[in-house]
Amino acid sequence: MFWFGNSQFPMKESFQQAIRYAIVEEGYRLIDTASIYDNEHFIGQTLQELFSEGIVKQEDLFIVTKLSWKEVFKVEEALQESLEKLQ
Repeated sequence: MFWFGNSQFPMKESFQQAIRYAIVEEGYRLIDTASIYDNEHFIGQTLQELFSEGIVKQEDLFIVTKLSWKEVFKVEEALQESLEKLQ
């Protein structure tokens, strides 16, 4: 299994292209992100496109996200926000 870690990309389009390339061309199946990277919504959008195109199934991917130190006292709320952003 390949692992696609990400933190900060300068542009939304290049970030989404990188996710798409990693999954489609290189076979990555694990995406590692964090709420503090402020990119979960871009990941969610890209994954929804790939799902709707039939390129990959949701159950074939693993998504790891992490809490920031500010979120440790509101875990449920932070998790719900991440899930919504990741769709």
